[in-house]
Amino acid sequence: MQAYQENKKLENTVIFYRKKTGKKEIELQKTIAKMLEDQKIEIYKTVAELAAKLRSTCHDRMIIILLVSDEKDFRDILAIKSLLDGVRIVLILPNANDEMVAMGHSIHPRFLSYIDGNFQEVAAVLEKIERPRV
Repeated sequence: MQAYQENKKLENTVIFYRKKTGKKEIELQKTIAKMLEDQKIEIYKTVAELAAKLRSTCHDRMIIILLVSDEKDFRDILAIKSLLDGVRIVLILPNANDEMVAMGHSIHPRFLSYIDGNFQEVAAVLEKIERPRV
């Protein structure tokens, strides 16, 4: 039994937060799903649902893709900032204004991009994060 547990691949918990369901949000979701085809992706559409998940789960194998819809949405996310400590975050902002970017860096993302950016870059970063450490 012990040998089986040692050889068993530890999978990351992948969480995708998106408040809206527009064309770009669906495009990103498809890109992520394609890249992580063997991985279950949990989707959350409210900060309250995301917070409940973060309170109930160990963070050491968690990856969160946060797709911020607007400044209010991001301020709601920042209200649960303490729950994001220790989580590997890929942050996608709605725009590149200075205040939004500064707020983005305050949660220490592994990668920061924008909604009008190249989602293949996001996929490449996820692949690197997902790869097991040797």
